[in-house]
Amino acid sequence: MKRRLALVAVLAALDFGPARAAEIRAFDVPELRPAELGPLPLLQPVLSAPLGPAAAAFTLPPGSPAMLLPELPPAAAPLPAPARSAQVGAAAALPRLQASALAGGAATADGVSDGAERALASRAFDEAREGPEEADAIAPAAAPTLPSYLDAPDPEHAAWIASVVAEASRSKTGGAVLARVRRMAEKRGRPVIVLVAPIGNAGEYAFDHEIVTIDSSFMAGPPLEAAPVFVHELAHVLQLAHKLPADAFEMEVEAYLAQFRVADELGYKPKRGTFHWSAYRRFKNDPDRFMAWLLKEYDGNLAVTGGGSVEDYTAALELRRAVSTSKLDRLEKRADSKRRVIARMEKTGQPAKLIEQYRLDELAPLEEKLRVARRDLGWLERDLSLLRTPESRDRYVRYAGRVIKKLRAYHARLAENG
Repeated sequence: MKRRLALVAVLAALDFGPARAAEIRAFDVPELRPAELGPLPLLQPVLSAPLGPAAAAFTLPPGSPAMLLPELPPAAAPLPAPARSAQVGAAAALPRLQASALAGGAATADGVSDGAERALASRAFDEAREGPEEADAIAPAAAPTLPSYLDAPDPEHAAWIASVVAEASRSKTGGAVLARVRRMAEKRGRPVIVLVAPIGNAGEYAFDHEIVTIDSSFMAGPPLEAAPVFVHELAHVLQLAHKLPADAFEMEVEAYLAQFRVADELGYKPKRGTFHWSAYRRFKNDPDRFMAWLLKEYDGNLAVTGGGSVEDYTAALELRRAVSTSKLDRLEKRADSKRRVIARMEKTGQPAKLIEQYRLDELAPLEEKLRVARRDLGWLERDLSLLRTPESRDRYVRYAGRVIKKLRAYHARLAENG
């Protein structure tokens, strides 16, 4: 049976009026029934990724530092991107038309009365004429904002850091680390400062000023590339509260384990030739060889695992303290010599401009070296003080053992899944 549905509906939509539409009724137009239209695309809203899933606090034995990483399943497949639709104009009215055609009315042999079909189709097209802005437009995803527990001193970098946070939070490990950083910041009443700067390596976290820095080269690529490194540095933020030796190698191992997990969970493959790529390749081949290689790369770190011991660690720190003390003494003597020169210049009436220039050229660099030497000696004294107490020594040994156990367990899971 032929219907006059489609053309009549179009004319109604174009406001031809009933008189003009009646003239057209003499033409028979084949009906496109819903079954012939095939599957109809539906609009799906664009969703922005949440800033981070809530993570439960990890329970630990009394007196032991918290582990950063929960027991997680093997690497998950990459999360699919939100679907998008490009429906515009009359095509977007097809789902309404289909629903209207099945909505009842006086039934004919085909299930819908001729008059009811024309009325429903006309109304559907009239609604579609309200414009794609009202019926079909897809609202743009809101740009992510930096959470309150993080702070970017440079406003130009805040949006990019927020996008990195959003990427990291899509992984279970990243979400867990971010949740712990949030709780830590709330407890201490201040956010973690995050900088973006050209530093020559992927990222760093300095215990001296507790600032995370991500290399600015990452801004040239997608935020996904920076997410694993960002979580690595946040892992160090959390480790500071554990009261472990500042140069403990196992803290670096734990941070890399977090970095590997985030990359796997997000489906990110590090670029060939990068340090991340080299480290991950060695880890997948053999975790013990990976740790031996990494310890050489971080030659300033000390370990109690892989043949080391607390006694060896303490002896190495005492040797470093002796070297640092001797260096500090030499710098103090050189600085005193420069100060005597300045005092003599002042006594003999040398121009103030010349005195200040000498101070900047000769004394200021030495004073900066003195500052660094005193800082380093202070950290050595702090770590030796920690390792003198049985409680602190046991805490470090238990922490190191758990980190290595988790590293090997994750390697085994990856091996099982090919």
